[in-house]
Amino acid sequence: MKRHFFTLILSCIVVCSFVIAVAETALIGTKAKQFTLVDQFSKEYPWSMYRGKNVMLFLADRKGSELTTQWTTPLREKFGNAIEYIPIADVSAVPFFLKSFIRGKIKDKYQYPILLDWDGDVAEHYLLKPDVPTLVFIDKSETVRYYTYGKGTEAEIQKAIGEIEIILRK
Repeated sequence: MKRHFFTLILSCIVVCSFVIAVAETALIGTKAKQFTLVDQFSKEYPWSMYRGKNVMLFLADRKGSELTTQWTTPLREKFGNAIEYIPIADVSAVPFFLKSFIRGKIKDKYQYPILLDWDGDVAEHYLLKPDVPTLVFIDKSETVRYYTYGKGTEAEIQKAIGEIEIILRK
């Protein structure tokens, strides 16, 4: 009985891992999600602002936001203005009565625009991973070309840089 239960649990884990990997891979080659988000300064940012540009979305929840500079600093150093960097905060878990408070906290902490995803639609579409930044590279044709997530270790960053260099050369 224990052996069958263990086999069932292990099978579920394998199947779930496979489904997640397929979903992540399925993002590559798809068209970018059209969205309009507002930043902490109440300015609207429609996706149309980024048409014709190479874009890197940095999506993060609260805990993941603590790790975004691990990614942004080396990527900006490497690619500079060849890529438009768009930080998006998944604030969908914030209760409605705390929205102003949270917007104020983000406004106090960051002087540059952070797009606020109050509904979680963009985070869900791009498969945001909890507690770590999720990066999505979208090329000038508005096609998703690269997807990754992680803490921003040296190995993760070097892999991302290598992949993005290949995409930019095409």
